[in-house]
Amino acid sequence: MDKFDDRYVLLQAMYEDGYYPYYLVDKIKWQFIHLIEFLEEVDLKDKAAIQNRLDEFTMFINNLQQEFWDQGSEIETVARECIISNLEYILQWFKVKIPIDVALQEREW
Repeated sequence: MDKFDDRYVLLQAMYEDGYYPYYLVDKIKWQFIHLIEFLEEVDLKDKAAIQNRLDEFTMFINNLQQEFWDQGSEIETVARECIISNLEYILQWFKVKIPIDVALQEREW
């Protein structure tokens, strides 16, 4: 199985915007890293397993919303677009043919 593009900078737009606390962006980044590790190991034909992992990924981010609010921030336009574009890049890299709206079907942000 191919390894992910180690030159790709995850969540760059969120790290560059002081509105987002770094430690919370780090939490999302680690979820991306775990997702990437999963995709590097899973049978990419197993769409059910991939969707299940994507749902877990999305629900983890959903559950961070209160922490963002507590820090005077939120998962809003810049964050949404950043997360979505990163996920689209990852899915394309691994040639996972799941539409982004399905991949993020559990999204509350």
